Amino acid sequence: RAGARPILLTGFFGSAALTAVLGLYERFPVYVAVMILFGFTAAVSVPAINALVGRTWPEGGRRGFNFIYVARNVGVALGTALGGLLADRSFSLAFLGAAALFLVSGLFVALTIRDEPVAAPAVSGLRRTVPGAAGEGTVPWLPVGALLFAEFCLALVYCQWQSAGSVHMESLGYELSAYSVLWTLNGALIFFGQPLIALTVRAVRRPWSQMVLGTVLYAASFGLLLTSTAYWIFVASMTVLTLGEMLHMPAVPAAIEQLSPPSMRGRLQGMILAAMTGG
Repeated sequence: RAGARPILLTGFFGSAALTAVLGLYERFPVYVAVMILFGFTAAVSVPAINALVGRTWPEGGRRGFNFIYVARNVGVALGTALGGLLADRSFSLAFLGAAALFLVSGLFVALTIRDEPVAAPAVSGLRRTVPGAAGEGTVPWLPVGALLFAEFCLALVYCQWQSAGSVHMESLGYELSAYSVLWTLNGALIFFGQPLIALTVRAVRRPWSQMVLGTVLYAASFGLLLTSTAYWIFVASMTVLTLGEMLHMPAVPAAIEQLSPPSMRGRLQGMILAAMTGG
């Protein structure tokens, strides 16, 4: 309703102000209150970004969403490393550094993004003929609802690597650093494995097929963990999990974009992110 630009500005400038508060006031009640509000400002920009990608990327499909996915994961990897260095000196410095980057992001949006009505971009024949694709003002709720339920279930499983995985590995006698290395591997594969994924996507073109293949790899990843407690099994499992994630994650917003009428892009992108978060 408001357009993507005001939402992005609200999210980035709001996040800048809130993380600056954390850098200036080291009190637990302040931290709790700020984190509740930060959860809103940090999340509100994501569906707006996805809606913009769906509207402006000329070819349609997953490629634009894949750029966002890779960029976000590179940012997480670099941000985690930089945040750790700053936090070793001062937590206040880490929070103020984050606030400065949110401020830069907001200024970038203010200076470069224009959210004016545009003509519908040219789309490929493949995108026009997707079964169940939405017309103007029409949402095909059956496939959208199925996708929402599927993403909820997949997130429920995927997060076990983040929640139960470290506990399980420590119970087996592995150091926490051994667990952290697995997530470093995850980030490295996402960045350096793009040529392999590009070849796979050329062979498996439909977003639905990519999501199915990604889900099969998720299942294979957890199946591997049942075979042994050796560290190389954890490495192999994380490798297979990451390959599944690389196929699956960009395909989801691409599929939602195909199913969304123009007036509902932002809302449906938000719903799919809410389903993942719920899981």
